[in-house]
Amino acid sequence: MIFEQPNKVIFVKNDLSKVSFTGSDITRIRFDEISWGGRDQCTIIEEEWLKEQAKKAQKGELSRAE
Repeated sequence: MIFEQPNKVIFVKNDLSKVSFTGSDITRIRFDEISWGGRDQCTIIEEEWLKEQAKKAQKGELSRAE
């Protein structure tokens, strides 16, 4: 996603626990009172995906394509 005017983008009081900003430049975007996820409410979805992949790898459930 491209934010054309990132300095004007503000996310306020949102649950972003299922949102991925992968490939996006969010350095100028403002986030206020956001719920990200996890027990600490600071875990981004990509971290959850990595944890799931690691668990599957330990169990030998990952295919070679993943």
